[in-house]
Parts: sequence; structure tokens; C-alpha cells
Amino acid sequence: MARSASIPHAAVDVDRHQALIVTFYAFKGGTGRTLALSNVARLLSDEMGYRVGLMDLDIDSPGLVHEALCRDLEQQPSRSELSAAIDERPGFLELFNSRASLVGQQPEIGPDDLDAHVFALPGTGAGNLVLMPTAQGSVQKSIGYMKTVERFTSIFAGSNVTSLGATAITWDIANAFIDRYQLDFLFIDGRTGAGPFSPVYTYSIPHLLVLFFGLNDQNIIGSLSILDKALGPESGAQPVQVPVFLVASPVPTVGPGALEQRLTYVAGLLGERQAKGSQSLYQLPARVEHFLYYSDAASFGEAYFPGQFPHSLLTQGYRKLASDISKLVIRESQSFDGAVVPAQSVTEPVRIAVENVHFDLLDELVQGSSDATCFKITGYQAEAADAPWTRLLGEGPDLSELPDVLMVPHSRLKEVSALAGGKLLHRVPLEREEGASALDWEFLESYYKNWRKRCSVDGRVLALPFSVNASVMCANLTPLAGYCANYWRERGQKESGSVFMPGSWPALMELLDANRRAGADVERIFSIVGQGPGLYYDWLNFVTSLGGYDLLLSDGHLDGVGFERHETKLATRQFIELAKASGHSKTMDEQIVRFGNAECALYMGWTDSFRFEREGDVLRDVSPTRLNGDAKALESNSLAIRLARGPRDMRQQRSCLVDGWVMTFPAKPGEETIAAQAMVFARWFLEPDRQRTLLRRGFPSPSSWAVAQELERLPAERLRSGQYIPDDPSAEARLRSEASFEVFLTTMKNAIWGGRWVASPRERIDNLVFEMLSSLIADPREGGELDAAINDALRNVKTQVRSIVS
Repeated sequence: MARSASIPHAAVDVDRHQALIVTFYAFKGGTGRTLALSNVARLLSDEMGYRVGLMDLDIDSPGLVHEALCRDLEQQPSRSELSAAIDERPGFLELFNSRASLVGQQPEIGPDDLDAHVFALPGTGAGNLVLMPTAQGSVQKSIGYMKTVERFTSIFAGSNVTSLGATAITWDIANAFIDRYQLDFLFIDGRTGAGPFSPVYTYSIPHLLVLFFGLNDQNIIGSLSILDKALGPESGAQPVQVPVFLVASPVPTVGPGALEQRLTYVAGLLGERQAKGSQSLYQLPARVEHFLYYSDAASFGEAYFPGQFPHSLLTQGYRKLASDISKLVIRESQSFDGAVVPAQSVTEPVRIAVENVHFDLLDELVQGSSDATCFKITGYQAEAADAPWTRLLGEGPDLSELPDVLMVPHSRLKEVSALAGGKLLHRVPLEREEGASALDWEFLESYYKNWRKRCSVDGRVLALPFSVNASVMCANLTPLAGYCANYWRERGQKESGSVFMPGSWPALMELLDANRRAGADVERIFSIVGQGPGLYYDWLNFVTSLGGYDLLLSDGHLDGVGFERHETKLATRQFIELAKASGHSKTMDEQIVRFGNAECALYMGWTDSFRFEREGDVLRDVSPTRLNGDAKALESNSLAIRLARGPRDMRQQRSCLVDGWVMTFPAKPGEETIAAQAMVFARWFLEPDRQRTLLRRGFPSPSSWAVAQELERLPAERLRSGQYIPDDPSAEARLRSEASFEVFLTTMKNAIWGGRWVASPRERIDNLVFEMLSSLIADPREGGELDAAINDALRNVKTQVRSIVS
């Protein structure tokens, strides 16, 4: 993404800019400018995944701090608490005043200084909102705030700062804001009317002016006069005009004839200005194209209309404004034909490190392409001591020995980014100039849902999406048939012969109980991992399916601890009962091996532990794959494998558990060229058709486009595979594989759009949970005594977790 216009008339450096700077301005009050800014900003952030910075330059009457900029500002008591925290934060005026006092010297604004003057709002959507308030005390309009405003006003009254100087200071602040938080958009809420500072945010800074006006004469004439500003001689030989969006607001919801009359009048005034042929600073629009209709709700309070009133006319207006602003930026075209930066442009092979479970598919993809000599992929066991992600977290890692591209668990990104003063990883280069060797940002933001949130820490984009592995129920139908027969026999349905996949945890418990009473070995029916991280994951799968959770993270920060939630307590009790009734494996890898050897019929697995075998476009079989060691060690042969979506409580949404990994770039000193070449691999890997190729073989791709394409193609694949032939083993395997592939795809779709990501940093918090569960599973107590033990254990873990996280 790139700005569509550079600053044409101010002597400032524009080359560093990566964000579109948008000024929301009204000549007269009462147009709903600030409400519109907040709603559009939140739409771009929550729904479109952008990082939006907000700068409140309504010096005399700042209003952004009162808007519903996030969920916590929509209701009490969180609204009061967050507003009080914002009120304590210094803002633009303190930063401006301090720099205005440094006559003749303008040191660069450091990250810490910038952080002290902005407030990152808690987010629940795909992107982020970061607010730079007007000044400390701007919520309550305190005495201190008034003094800060007086000092700012005196700077202009005393001519201490020229207009060009004010522009330069404001530009420095905006530039630091954008760079520090890697913003896609910077929205400025400009003061109504014309004052000594207004030319800075109406003429000198913005790449887009969003001009609000009412439909009476004083509004129209005053507002359009702003557009009479001509380009000055400092604009250069080939100036770039700033586009303008005209927004009529508030528009009455009655009298369409009167509305058309007023719009015709406005179009006539615009036509007169264009006919004069003056070299305007702005791209003069031909007509009004944005309308914000009157709403009673907007008159009585601040609200996020797309959330609270999603079908209102005002919401429709905000959506169109947000969409049109996003379209103003330059993007690379959505090309799905493999037109990417040539891999042959790398001078040395790019070294990539992945888990063994992904190695075979990635290596096949590379070796099967013309780029085989450009990339070198190495696989490691996830928990191996010599794995690069393990070495990265060691004492003083030797970065020069690390690969160029390194996959790490999403849950470890914050931990890695905090080491060595944040210098272990390259930031993802965010070049957005047309034709640059950058990523297809539009594709990423459209089809890699929430990718920025998963790949960022403290406003820095440190990674790119790699996988979104999710949990599924796995069955070997051959032994399961006998266990299901015992179940039906106990229910008096001896001749049923139906093999079923338990769709709920109570159904699984009934299956286990019926077979226990029939004298069957329950160890061979269903297994959990009995120790280590695997037990933690099995517990979290179970808890999530019943509405509980352990931790919630957002942008690398803790949003919530759920150990003492009612849902988590209830689910933990039921999990302990299931664990006592089930078989146990030492590790997840051992569990897969046991499953492959028909030593257990059912277990909760992960989408990356299976491979789909194909002959051309036709699915032939599905086979289990070891997580550690040789990824091709298990062949299906006589296994009748079937995947199903995980059991759940029908009262809970089907939000599967997701264990995502991200693609990072170790910051090896003096190797900027290698870092750039590593991005060539990233773009090569994320290219849509390659993601689709990987997905079809069993790679848990995070690309919603690839998943959607396969889901659309699956019915046609079934037709091509021919009719079912009774007693044909290959036909039966094909039908099972097709059904399993559909489950695989729908699970991936749910993971991308509504999955609950594993939030716990590994080796510390998951060990606490493992130790707690081990003790409870071995606890012989029952009934109320066991309930009390579970409550005490969860409370203890919560206390320890808060200590670790803090």
C-alpha cells in the first residue's frame, strides 16, 4: 500500500511515509465529524485489519477521547476506567510545545518519547487503533489541560513558530507516530473553523481531506471556500493535488426533492471553480458522493454504529466512506497467476527452518518447482535442543548461525521480540510503493484473517503468517466398529452395525462406559496425552469446546485470564473424569504412532498430522503423519481413517483451538541483503496457488482464499471420481478421504475466521497446567471434595500465571 499523493507544498521529507494521512475537517460545527472519524477508523481496524492512528488536533474542544473507539469504551465500568487512563496520558500539545521550545535544533523523536504521548486502545478485531490525545486532561478538560492549550496558543501569538515551522514540527510528530506503530492510516481530527493552526492540518499535512458540511448556505459557501487554496511556488514543477471527499452531514431523511436541489447547487459551485482553471491545492470533486443521514442515536450519545446499529442508514454511510478511503491507496493488483518476484533474483540460497511435520510438504513443493536451487529447507523436531527456535531463546544466541527464515510458535513471538532489546528479529519491510519488491498487501489483508494481530508485538510487524493448525477428532474405523457394536448392543440395538463418531463429550463417555461394562480395553478406544505439553493441549481442546479458556492475548499483550471462569471450572472437572476413563500416551507423537498401529481407535489430533494422497485431482487415501522424525514413516495401508470435527457442547459456538506458527526473519548483523532475499521466499510461499497446492496435501494453510477455492471445488472432485462401487476397497478409501478432506477444510475455515488461538507461552504456563492436571488425575477423591480440589488448583495456577505474565 502506498499514499496516493505526496505533500505538494511543504518542505518536508515525504519518502519515509508509509501511511495515508487523512484530515477530517468541517468549517462549521454540528456535522458529526468526530463521530464519523471514530466509526470509520474502527471499521478499517476491526473489520479490514488496518493499523489506524488517531491524532486529536481539535485543540479547543477535543472529542475523540469521548468516542466509542473500542469495546471497553462502550459500557461501564470499563469506560470510566479506560477514560481515566487516557486522561492521564500527555498528547500532541505537550510534544509540540516541547519541540517548539528547541529553537534551531529538532532532535529525532525517540520511541520512548513517542510512546509516552500515545495510548494503544485494547482491540478485539483484526487491526489496531492507537490514539494521540490532544493533551493530558483532555477528557475532563482539567486546569492543567487549559494551561497546556494557553501555552500552545501563546507560541503562535508570539510568532515564535512560523507556519512552515509548525508544519515541520507536526510532520515530525506524525512521521514518528507512523514509523513507531507501523500505521496504515493516520486520521487527524481537525478543529472546526479557520484559526492560526488550521492550515497545518487542512493544507500542509494531509494526503486526503474529508470535508464535512451541512446543506444550508453558510455551511456550503464556507466549506467550499477551503477548496480555493492555490498551490504555492514551493509546490514544485509537477505538484500532486490532494483528493477531497465531500461529506454532506447530517442529511434529513425526508424531502428528497429538496436534497437533490441542494446537491445540484453544490455541483454548480464546484463546476464554477473548475471552470476558472486555477491551480488548486486540491483535486476538486465534481459532486457530493458521501451522505451521512440524520440519526436520533447520534444526537443523544457516542456509539459505534456498525456494531450497535448495523442496518442503519448512518452505518451504510460510514461503510462507504471507509471503503472509499481504503481504495485511495496504491495496491498491487490481486494477481493469482503466480506473477511474483522471481526467486532466481536471490544470490545465495535462502535457508528456511521448519518443524519436521511440515518439512516433507514444503520440500516437495520446492523440489517440484523451478526454484529448487534458490531455497534450502531443513526440518527439526519441535522440541529438539538444536532446533533454531530453541537456540533463538537461549542465552546470547549466535544469530549468524541461524537460518534466514525461521518459523516460531505464535505464542512465543512476544518472548522472542523482547530479547536483546528487541533486536533479534527484522521487522517485516512494509514498502508500499508501486512496483516495489514487497508483498501483496491487499491479498494478505483480505485473505489472511487477523494476520497483523498474530504477527505483531507492540505495534511492530515482526512476522508473516505460516500455519493455523487446528484440532480434529481422528478415528480408525476398523477397531471402532467393534466398540460401537458394544455400545448399540447395550442399548438393545444389536443389529445396528452403525459406526459413529462421538459428536459430544458425553457421547464419548457413554461409548467408553458401555465398553468398560462389556469387558473391552478402554485403553484401545480413546487416548489423551498423559504428560507434558500434549496433556495441556488436550485439556485446552476440551475446555475451549465448552466455552472456557486459559489466556487471551492481543498483539502480544494479555487481555484476560480465564482459569476461574465458571465454564473453565466445569470443563476441567469433566476433563478429569474423561482422563481417568481413557487411555494415555506419553507424547502426541506416540499417540499418532499408536493410532497408526491400530492400538487406539479415537484421539483428538491436529490438522497437520495427516497427509491426503492424490492421483492427479482425485483423492485416494488419507494417512497419519508423525510430528517428530520421518514425516512419511506411517502408511495407511489397511487403516480406515476418518476425520471429524471436534466434540462440543451444543450451547457453545464451534470455535476450534488453533496452534499457529509464524514466519520470522532473524536479524543477522550486516546481512540486509539476505533479509531482503528472505522476503522473496515469504512472497513465494504465500502466493495463492502454492498455498492451495500445500493445502490439498494436508498443510494447514492460513489462506482463507485457498480454503474457499478447495471447498468450492470439492463437489466437482466427487463427481469426477466416479460412482461408488460396493465392496471396492479403493472406492471406500476414496469416499472416506473426501469426507475427511471436507472436515479438514471446514476446520481450517473455522480456525481462520473464528478459532481460539493458543495463548500460553510454552514451557512455563503450559507446565503449570500439566502439573495441575497430573495431580488432579491421580487424585482419588470424588464429588464435592474433588470439586474443591479443582477450584483450589485453578486459583493457584491463575495466581502463578499472573505473576509470570507481569
